[in-house]
Amino acid sequence: MSNSRLAVRVERLFDVIRPEGRNGRMYTNEEVAAAIRASQPSVRVGGAYLSAIRKGTKSNPSRELLVGLADFFGLRKISYFVDELTAEQVEAEITFARALGDSKPIGQVDAEATLAQALENHGVRMLAMRALALSPQRIAEVTKIVNDILNEDQSDDDDHGRAGEQDEADA
Repeated sequence: MSNSRLAVRVERLFDVIRPEGRNGRMYTNEEVAAAIRASQPSVRVGGAYLSAIRKGTKSNPSRELLVGLADFFGLRKISYFVDELTAEQVEAEITFARALGDSKPIGQVDAEATLAQALENHGVRMLAMRALALSPQRIAEVTKIVNDILNEDQSDDDDHGRAGEQDEADA
């Protein structure tokens, strides 16, 4: 696996799974490292090492560290970090959870309840039905488009929130 692919995937987890929900602050490297050390005392990791992984300057973490990261962020498998197909599936789960406003770690999302809720929406149901005919590569492309739209919407929400705060300050 290339440094950049691992870095992108780890950074993605930090970006989308936040302690205070979707629009809250990100976990710090040290918070994640401390949690991993607490749950797996044999794993030697610090905030600086996680920072290096996220930047792509370190690329060969131990299997135990990958397990710790997966556990911390609620992933069911560590293969997200090393396998393209699994990464695409996890990205689809992340996109699905974010679209429904779910800020829980991905492994803790009640998939059946979330799917039932989503399928109540006619547009989501139609999109899902049409997606069945797509190749995995095309699904990844659609997932990227949906992620881009969600990020734009989040930026718009953030901009409106700041404008509202400024209006209150001016009053």
